[in-house]
Amino acid sequence: MPLLDLSEFWLDPDLSFSHGLLIGFSFLISQHPIQKHLEHSKFDQDRKRIVELLSLGVSIRKIALEHLKYGDPSSLYYFVQTRELIPEAEQLKANRD
Repeated sequence: MPLLDLSEFWLDPDLSFSHGLLIGFSFLISQHPIQKHLEHSKFDQDRKRIVELLSLGVSIRKIALEHLKYGDPSSLYYFVQTRELIPEAEQLKANRD
């Protein structure tokens, strides 16, 4: 089976839909800018508490298992990353000092 270089055929997987979708060589449907629309999470109700604990230096694993007593540490880690809570916790710690 021959190996095809997809970039020769303008089918580079790294560039797919990076600028927009060309339809019939006449219309360019551009991508919509990335929106910060996030689904609600079970951790949303405890967001302030999570930020406070992070600012005190408590690990995400300990927050999930001992303080919240629900959820998985990996899902809490994802929540913290997508909601950008680490900088918020660092700012809270700096304001406290």
